[in-house]
Amino acid sequence: MAGYQYCDLLLALGRVPVSEVRRRAEKALEISMRNNWLLLIALDCLTLARVLMLEAGNQAQAGQDLKEVLEIAQAGDMKLHLTDYHLEYARLCDAMGKMADAGEHYGRAEELVEETGYKRRLGEIPGRGREGKKL
Repeated sequence: MAGYQYCDLLLALGRVPVSEVRRRAEKALEISMRNNWLLLIALDCLTLARVLMLEAGNQAQAGQDLKEVLEIAQAGDMKLHLTDYHLEYARLCDAMGKMADAGEHYGRAEELVEETGYKRRLGEIPGRGREGKKL
């Protein structure tokens, strides 16, 4: 889990090239798959989806990675990771110009944040400030 959190931090800070985060995430996914660590596979796929969305032209692959995250998060009743899925899928929809779909995913993410207390993600939802307060 530390690898996912580190890559998440690197992406949030924006001080490391996206290609470096991708390299780290691909290596982490390789290790997770070899050991059949489902939670870490889902988190590594989530990181790769984020990276692919940041790199031009990889929206289809990002969508595939996010579908894998969704399947694992739903099967394992992993609501925090389901929240992350909805946030990333909303960003992907934004990037593809599908604003209605993005709104639905942001809405579901907000519901899950309130349900689970995953307040760290509130600031990533449009209409919320840095502290997660509604604007």
